[in-house]
Amino acid sequence: MGKEDILRLLEERQIPYKIAEHEAIYTMAESDALHLPDGDAVAKKSLYPRR
Repeated sequence: MGKEDILRLLEERQIPYKIAEHEAIYTMAESDALHLPDGDAVAKKSLYPRR
């Protein structure tokens, strides 16, 4: 499932969302430095499993 599929699913189900695009980050400090909207409510977890 790609980005467009996910956005379409959210729209179809009338689920509100916000998109904040940013460069790749590797630490919590980098995440905090972005000052994302609703940053305290954002789950800060990698979407990619580690080996």
